[in-house]
Amino acid sequence: MENNRGERWQGGQFLSTDRVIIWNDMGKSFLYKLPVNKLKGKAVKSCVPGNNEFHNLNMTNQPILYATLTVKNDERLLCPPAIAFYNF
Repeated sequence: MENNRGERWQGGQFLSTDRVIIWNDMGKSFLYKLPVNKLKGKAVKSCVPGNNEFHNLNMTNQPILYATLTVKNDERLLCPPAIAFYNF
């Protein structure tokens, strides 16, 4: 996964075995679904994907971007936004 020019990754967090959220210094967050056929370990057995293509061996190894979250206000900020994800 590559970020856009002028943007840097700030952090990320796994939401579940096959889902991850990452954010950059421009205030954008991205939700990705990882291909289940590439995951390993006991935790994968409890993962129930909604699409059978995730088990196809011919599928690409790239994660699937399924949501982009952006800051509504498009004004220039004096400093990058502080973004953190808390999983309660």
